[in-house]
Amino acid sequence: MYALRSLFPAILLGGIVLGQGAPAAAEPNLSIAVDDGRASVRAGERHEYTVTVRNAGTESAKLLVEVGVPVGVELTPRSHGAETDGTRVRWPVEVAPGGTTRVRLAGRAPALPDGQRRLALTACALPVRSGPAAASATDMNAVTTRPAVRPADPAWSLAGGAGAVLLVAGGGAWAWRRRRAT
Repeated sequence: MYALRSLFPAILLGGIVLGQGAPAAAEPNLSIAVDDGRASVRAGERHEYTVTVRNAGTESAKLLVEVGVPVGVELTPRSHGAETDGTRVRWPVEVAPGGTTRVRLAGRAPALPDGQRRLALTACALPVRSGPAAASATDMNAVTTRPAVRPADPAWSLAGGAGAVLLVAGGGAWAWRRRRAT
């Protein structure tokens, strides 16, 4: 009985060590975001998107960052190394462990068909070899057709201000003369 008690900790420790097996394989832990910094755009207006890929994992990740081109949108890659076929834009990237990679592209919002009010742009981080997307994100904007509000012409603002000053001064002079006459 005594021998068994003294062997129990050794057996338990050996079982724990043997039960752990090989250490877990290191792998990337990816997230992606796409944003143009706006909630809405006007039809025909040009704006720029930034796609950010983060790797919180312990292994480097070789990826293809892919952005699908919505119908009617003209997308122009702003980051070097992009390939485009008219329906998508792709960049080969490598994201170091704990690192971040950004790619940029510019777009012009189309006039949308009746009933459609939002423009969605989706970016995906795809493995270089075939397989499902490791991460994806969408930026959505309301598209308006209202013309931009133009600021007033400075010359008209100056003329309006001068007219207001003259009106107040004239009114004050009239009130002063009337008061003096009584």
